[in-house]
Amino acid sequence: MVLAAAVSVSIMATVMAVACGYGLRRLKRQVNRGLHELRRPLQQAFLAAPGTGTVAPVEAALERALTALDLLDAAANSRRPPTRRLQVDVRQIVEGCLEMREHSAAAERPLVRWGATDSRVVGDPDRLRSVFDNLIENALVHGRPPVWISASDTRRSLRVSVGNASTRPDRNSYARPSPPGGGHGLRIVRDFVAEHGGRFESRQRSRGYEAVVELPLSEPRIGSG
Repeated sequence: MVLAAAVSVSIMATVMAVACGYGLRRLKRQVNRGLHELRRPLQQAFLAAPGTGTVAPVEAALERALTALDLLDAAANSRRPPTRRLQVDVRQIVEGCLEMREHSAAAERPLVRWGATDSRVVGDPDRLRSVFDNLIENALVHGRPPVWISASDTRRSLRVSVGNASTRPDRNSYARPSPPGGGHGLRIVRDFVAEHGGRFESRQRSRGYEAVVELPLSEPRIGSG
């Protein structure tokens, strides 16, 4: 069933890409974004073997694939893609992304230091899942071990960092120039974070390279911080 669903999604994406591939530059960019977002969840759905307690990761992967189809559909019809506004626990989103990676060929699991006491934000869970899956994937594939994830919060915002030990920007996808047709993942991260009223930055630090996402909390706390 998962195989059939994934193949169907792939076929739909290909048809829409062909139909939209000759449009304006902005349209092409939206189509490329949709295709980029389809690739990862379809890979994850194939790798999460049925019958091994992986139903939730498969469903999450297919939900993200459907979100990517929304991007393509919006591009084809010149309209804004639909978004949801729900209270979302970002810690659960990140843990879900890590759980999904357990079924891939990558053996390394990022080190997690979650110091935030509150990780609830208002936003679209599928888009937030895309943000952190893209950042984790970039750090594991293009960076150097160890890869880490840390989180902290103030009374108004949540700050999540995804980093790795790379000390040469040209070895890390956060900093190096994107190849033709590439770099869609980080553009998606930047756009989706901005849509949630947040801020995204990537920077070189003494311990390595780090991507930082800052999002407003759904319920700012009273007090200092």
